[in-house]
Amino acid sequence: MGGFRSVAYPLFGIFVMTLPVLLVGASALATLAIARSATRQRRAGFTCGLVGAGFILLDALLLKALPWQGLSYGPVLFSLVFLVCIRASMYVLWAGLQIRLVREKGKLPSFVPFLLANAFLTGLILYGFYFEPFNLKVTRVEVQAPAAKMRAPLRIVALSDLHVERITKRERRLVSLVQSLRPDVIVLTGDYLNLSFLQDARALQETRALFRQLSAPYGVYAVRGSVDGQHLSQALFSDMPISLLEDRVARIDIPGGKLAIIGVTDWDDARDGEMIARLSASIPADEYGLLLFHTPDQAFNAARDEIDLYLAGHTHGGQICLPFYGAIVTASVYGKRFEAGR
Repeated sequence: MGGFRSVAYPLFGIFVMTLPVLLVGASALATLAIARSATRQRRAGFTCGLVGAGFILLDALLLKALPWQGLSYGPVLFSLVFLVCIRASMYVLWAGLQIRLVREKGKLPSFVPFLLANAFLTGLILYGFYFEPFNLKVTRVEVQAPAAKMRAPLRIVALSDLHVERITKRERRLVSLVQSLRPDVIVLTGDYLNLSFLQDARALQETRALFRQLSAPYGVYAVRGSVDGQHLSQALFSDMPISLLEDRVARIDIPGGKLAIIGVTDWDDARDGEMIARLSASIPADEYGLLLFHTPDQAFNAARDEIDLYLAGHTHGGQICLPFYGAIVTASVYGKRFEAGR
């Protein structure tokens, strides 16, 4: 499947597979230690365990209800295992604190912090799965183009990393929001279907139906992302009013100048950098060069080749961000440097 970037993370994979086992084992040992303790301590430990199990059951119900509600969702099992790991960690910490306090001071720790921590996590789940994904916002960036290349304003709407599973209220609102912006050009920079839905025929058809509703006076242009294989991309964009740019340049006459859209497929860093250099060299000095590439990892090569504007996605803006810090993980070789644009 040409153009599908497969990245191996052996140590991370081993960690992900062993962490749940280790936490379940630690929880079992903590429960066993509590079971051998005094009656009052044992009762408190079992109550704590039952409360934690209740929250896990609630997690499962909330995740399972996502498709029933017609909301965007991913693999339920993976998310549930992740949440079980967090709640098991809370239980192990509380049990360890209980054993230590009883041994050293002869008293039980307060149950309230454990309850509040679990309730807070449930609040995050509700926000992260039920509200935040559907709170679409427009980020406006004004770029000053050289007067010699572009003498009239041009409005470009960039979309990336839609990761469609099913058409939900997010996708329906997206179309109306994009059209309300009255773009001159629309660009798409990859990762159109969610990873767990790449072989899902319905997801493919619904994404095609979504793309058919996108239009702009000077066209809609797309490149492939890190999960968009060649066969999938052909099935997704065939007979569509969208130009899929696979290592080629599209030239457009626009009011006040010419726009050269460079579309490069995400393969590997060395090849991609060479392709960007080759394609950018074919652009006359009086044309405005716009590079479409899935990740921000070619930023310095684009600057080297004097490309005027580089649009990418991939980082999801960090996906999960902390206040005053920003992205926790970006999946970019430059870390947080380009976590949400320039």
